[in-house]
Amino acid sequence: MTKYSPEERTALAQAARRSNLFVFLQSAFSVLHPGKELAGADYVETLCFHLQELAEGRERRLLVTLPPRYLKSVVAAIVFPAWYLGWHPEKQVVVACYGDTLARDHSLLFRKLVQSKFYRETFPGVGVAERGGRLHEFRTSRNGGRRAVTLGGAVTGLGADLIVVASQGRVGLSKTFLGSVAEEVLRRAEIDVLAIPPNLLP
Repeated sequence: MTKYSPEERTALAQAARRSNLFVFLQSAFSVLHPGKELAGADYVETLCFHLQELAEGRERRLLVTLPPRYLKSVVAAIVFPAWYLGWHPEKQVVVACYGDTLARDHSLLFRKLVQSKFYRETFPGVGVAERGGRLHEFRTSRNGGRRAVTLGGAVTGLGADLIVVASQGRVGLSKTFLGSVAEEVLRRAEIDVLAIPPNLLP
C-alpha cells in the first residue's frame, strides 16, 4: 500500500474537490452548516453529475425537480456556482430567484462559502475583486462573479455565461413547471441554463 505524507494527502483531497463537484459538495456542506454532515443520497450524487456535465459543456439545459428540503437550491444555486467559478473565475453567473429574500439568503450562504478557508485552499486562484463585496454580487479578481437577481427584475446589460433560475409555478399547462419568465429564458438563451422549479410533488 502506498503511504502518503500529510501534505500529499491534503493535496490529493484538494485535487479531488476541484475535479469532482460531489466531493466538493461534501466538504462545502460542513462550511455552510457547521456541525452537520451531508447524508449520503444517490440522488445528490446524480444531481452533481449532471451539473458537472453542464459545467463541462456536455449539457446545455438542465431542469432540476425535487421536493423541498432536498438540497436542490443549496447544490444548484450556491455550491455549484462556487465550484464553477473556481474553475472559471472569469465567467459570469446570474442566479435568478422568485423573491428578494431568497436571493439574499442564497447570496449570504454563497459568500460564506467562497470566503472560507476551505474554499481559498481548494481554489487559490480565485481572488476577490476590490469592489466585490456587495450583498447580491460577488466579483472575482478576474472580472467574473455571481450576481443574484429576482425573476422579472431588471437584468438589462448583465452579461452571463451561466444562468441559474429558481422559479415558481404559474397558471396554465405550459407554465406549470417553470413560470413564464423561466420558460422564456430556457427557450431563448444562447448560453447554459439551469432551472430549479418549485416542488412538483405532494
